[in-house]
Order: sequence, then C-alpha cells, then structure tokens
Amino acid sequence: MVKTAVVVDCACLIGLERIGHLDVLSAMFDLIFVPPAVCAEFGAVPAWISLERPADAGMVAALRLLVDPGESEAIVLAYEKGLRIILDDRKAREVAVRLGVPITGTVGLLLKAKQEGVIAAVRPLLDALDSKQFRIGEALRSEALRLAGEWGVTVPEALWVSRLKLALEGEGDLASPLPWELGEQFFDDAA
Repeated sequence: MVKTAVVVDCACLIGLERIGHLDVLSAMFDLIFVPPAVCAEFGAVPAWISLERPADAGMVAALRLLVDPGESEAIVLAYEKGLRIILDDRKAREVAVRLGVPITGTVGLLLKAKQEGVIAAVRPLLDALDSKQFRIGEALRSEALRLAGEWGVTVPEALWVSRLKLALEGEGDLASPLPWELGEQFFDDAA
C-alpha cells in the first residue's frame, strides 16, 4: 500500500472517532493535515495529525460565504497543498470540485480501507456510523455495500427501480448504468 498525504474535514474525524476507528486515517495516510478551524470544531487531535493554517486568508474568507469555517479552511489548505480532501458536506464538496480539489468522503475512505486490508468489512462500520447519527444516504450505502462485496445480490432492488423509472421517463434503459454505478471513479471523486 502506497501511503500519501491528505487534508481531513471535521465530519470524517467526528464520525470515525465516535465509532472508535479514527486509526483508519493513520493506517491509510502518511501525513494528515487539519486546519485550525477543524481542530477547534473537533477538539484535541491525535499527535499523528498535523495542524496547519492555510496561507491564503482572503480565499478562506471568500469560501466562508459559502461553507462553514472548518470546511473553508480545509478546502483552501487542500487546494494550496495539491492534496485530496476527505469531505462529506454536499455544498462543501461542490465548492472543492469547482476549485479542482480531489475529494473523497468518509464512505469512500472506508471502501479504500477495505481494499487495502486496513479493515475487514465496511458494513459494520456503516452500521456503527448510522447508530451515531452520521448521515449516509440509502443509495450511497447500498452502492458502498455492493462495491465492498457485502450486498446480498449483484444489483439491489433499489437500482432496478431507479433504472425502470428512468426508462419509463425515456432517459435510459434497463441496461444503462446509473450515476452511482460508476464504481471506484464515483467513490474516488464523489464519496
């Protein structure tokens, strides 16, 4: 496994800490950066997480008009360092994408952790996150379980219903892939 550096927003830290799996981050990455606003929101971070302030205060201020302080600082820090960001908030992800910052969400991180052998299964961690009020949409959860090989059928019933609906609306057919069926590319950039 090739380890790299990453910037992490608060939602991922909170979620993993609540379920006792914050160590997934240190197992997956050599360097983990958080900006001061994320640290303030999360609290004391482990010693293996590096605290770093983004250099462009003007850019941070501009992004604060769109997203919360932690997200704005994390996005700018990832932008400045040319790093991937682990980010879950939809609006913040849109902002990061517009700036060309590569994103992964907590669910995508867990999928990659399973691929790398860091965790044995994704389902128990998704269940634990759910029990701690970490919101994961049903379509994302189903697709994550399918990609992890932890879903009981090849194509969940929900996917067939979505395909049928699109086919009836004339926007696809039963064989066309749905947006969340784009596999690893979907989770690398959107999860």
